[in-house]
Amino acid sequence: MPAGGPVDPTMPLPEGERRGAPTPPSSEPTATSGALPGSYDPTVAVPPVGPPNGPGGPYGPSPDEGPDNRKWLWGILAALGVIVLGVVVALVLSGGDDGGNKTAATSSTSSSTSTSTSTSTSTSTTASTTPPTTAAPTGPTITSFTASPSPFPCTPPNGGQITLAWSTTNATGVTVSIDGPGVYASYGPNGSQQVPFAGCAQAHTYTLTAKGQGNQQVQQTITVQPQPTVPTTVAPPTTTTT
Repeated sequence: MPAGGPVDPTMPLPEGERRGAPTPPSSEPTATSGALPGSYDPTVAVPPVGPPNGPGGPYGPSPDEGPDNRKWLWGILAALGVIVLGVVVALVLSGGDDGGNKTAATSSTSSSTSTSTSTSTSTSTTASTTPPTTAAPTGPTITSFTASPSPFPCTPPNGGQITLAWSTTNATGVTVSIDGPGVYASYGPNGSQQVPFAGCAQAHTYTLTAKGQGNQQVQQTITVQPQPTVPTTVAPPTTTTT
């Protein structure tokens, strides 16, 4: 399209051009042109303008922005490297301390367990000790019991006196019964005593009962047979006559 000619708004423009581009301002207005500063010449083609949000503004990136961005990037990477190195060193040091603490804790736990086991064993031994048993008291025993003389020499019809002798252990006393359950008399645990032999017509029984603690008793019986004797008669003196 010839410069300065009329513009046909229906005709397409070459790629990258647009109508209504601003006319570069001149330092001073000229009398010949009569255009004011900042006016538009719709017949002048202008170069394409980049997107308003692109790097460097509408006129493209600045040639000084690339090196500055790279400097910032390297600085950030260096700072991150220093931080990571410091964290690794701290972990290594703290790991060694924890190992020592764990070893000490394990030793302390083992010692505590050993002490607890010893205490438990000692307590169990003390609890299992039984007190000494006390022997139960032994009942009374008759070690000897005699009647003399036996058989008893008896002069009819009345009889006479017979001697009983006894000895016991663990007894507090004895009783003597004659011919039955009734008690004739009570005596000490050891001794002797004369008792009646009543009549010569039959034998007589003598029972000795020894008594101990807790009302324990033991008995022994002797039967004595009579031995009748014939009384001797004295012949009257003989008289002689002279």
